[in-house]
Amino acid sequence: MSFGPFSSGAVLLIIVFQSLFVGIPFVTFISWGEEFGWRSYLQIRLLSHHPLLAAIATGLILGIWHYPLILMGYERFENVFVGLVTFPANTILLAIIFGWLRRKTGSIWSASMAHAATNDLGALLINNLFLGGPHFLFVSYVGVLAWIPLGAVCAWIILARQLMSATGAHGTAAGIFSA
Repeated sequence: MSFGPFSSGAVLLIIVFQSLFVGIPFVTFISWGEEFGWRSYLQIRLLSHHPLLAAIATGLILGIWHYPLILMGYERFENVFVGLVTFPANTILLAIIFGWLRRKTGSIWSASMAHAATNDLGALLINNLFLGGPHFLFVSYVGVLAWIPLGAVCAWIILARQLMSATGAHGTAAGIFSA
């Protein structure tokens, strides 16, 4: 692919710069409404004494909420059924991370910015690096390969006991079953 006087690396840097300084700040305001509903309303009220279970449930609900978009082809899965199964796994991982950001900062803006970065920068980088390559199921920002870094961050959040409820119940496997 030719970009005139620019190399493909230079074009990628321009895209990243645009995303960081224009896209993410703009999309943060758009994602605020979604994050307000998911993180600042549902997730902190749903299973409030068990933040990990609340994040998992909220992520599952959010994944199912996106089913109409998947069925309309918006998420571009080659196999819609596979998309319906894998998309909620991604939203569960993101719910743990975004919920942790919301709890840690006490503000919905951190989760909104992380959501914006995921949608804007994640989608731009993946589309530009892998478009036309392997299956979307693997390389998209909501694909299976995204589970590796997201899973690592979630594991740290859980194992470092970063999810604590107001009553002191941990967001770990042990805390899930505590009263």
